[in-house]
Amino acid sequence: MSASFDIDRCIAHLNEVTGLYLAPDADHAVSFDYRNRSVLLRFLPDDQVCIAHIQLAELGSAALPEAPALLLEDNFMLSNTGGGALSWSRETRMVALNFFLPLAGADGYLFISRLNNMLAASDEWVERIHEINARALADAAERLSGLREGTAHHDPGHPLSPMHTFRA
Repeated sequence: MSASFDIDRCIAHLNEVTGLYLAPDADHAVSFDYRNRSVLLRFLPDDQVCIAHIQLAELGSAALPEAPALLLEDNFMLSNTGGGALSWSRETRMVALNFFLPLAGADGYLFISRLNNMLAASDEWVERIHEINARALADAAERLSGLREGTAHHDPGHPLSPMHTFRA
């Protein structure tokens, strides 16, 4: 079975299941939207693999600079990511989940099953990123309230903690 045949079979089955009309471009890639998030599948025929890149959500300003370190911790050994690798763009603040899928011997059904697992993992991570952003906003609001009320407490371990609390 040739690598090209595997790719064509995977894409044909994806189209059949989703009702999409995807066709690979010159780089053997297809893209589509899933729950308003971009999914890019890039097939590497010589290696008989597919690299999946699934956009998740943006990290809010309040979550920076702490959140990328949290993402790195969850990336450790891919144990908290469903087997994918988290990535983050400083420029766009977008977090993505990336997967490496071997295609050798995979039929269209196995490919769809793996893709469904990746999308389920991405759904979980979208929720986690929303929780990270909400927690960061709540923490920032609490710190601002403490500053206004003059009850701010200096936590040198917190990257957003004020160095001094000034009273008028």
